Amino acid sequence: MATKERSVQLGEVEHDKAVEHLAGHTPYALASIPGAVPEFEKLKYYSFIAEWALVGADIQVKFFLPKHANLNTPEARQAWMDYWLKTFTTKIDRVARAYFEAEHPRLVVKWTEEFESWWFCAKSYDHLIDVSAFLLPFFEQLDQALRQKEDDTETPPENGGASPG
Repeated sequence: MATKERSVQLGEVEHDKAVEHLAGHTPYALASIPGAVPEFEKLKYYSFIAEWALVGADIQVKFFLPKHANLNTPEARQAWMDYWLKTFTTKIDRVARAYFEAEHPRLVVKWTEEFESWWFCAKSYDHLIDVSAFLLPFFEQLDQALRQKEDDTETPPENGGASPG
C-alpha cells in the first residue's frame, strides 16, 4: 500500500460477507451500487481535461486535450498531437509511477483513437476513504510536470498557439 493511501479495513468480517454485514448498518442499498453506471467527475487543468470515477475497485481516468487546444490548422494540430502523443505519455508515466508508488500491471495507460484521448487505470484502490482527495494532488502534479519545459519534451502550446514551447 502506498504511503498516500488511507483506508479502513473490516478485520473481523470475511471479505465476501462485508456487503451483507454493512447492509445492516446503513440506510443505503449496497447491492445496487456496483451495478450503477459510473459517473465521471470532470476536472479542468491547463494541460488537460480529466474525467475520473471509481469503477468497481479501480480508479479510471479519461484524459482529453484542454479546450484551448487549437486544432484548426494542420500545423497547430500537428503541434498539439506531438505534445499529446509524446510529451503526455512520458510525463504521465513518470508522475503516475511516483505518485501511486506502483508499476504495471497495477497502473495501465492506453490510447483511445476514436476520442484522441488517454485512458488511465489504477487497479485496486477501492479501499481509499476519499478517492477525490487522493487523486487531486496527482492531477496537480501531472499538470505541473506537463507545464515544465525540459530539453527532450514540449510543453503545451501557449494560448492555443500553433506550436509548442
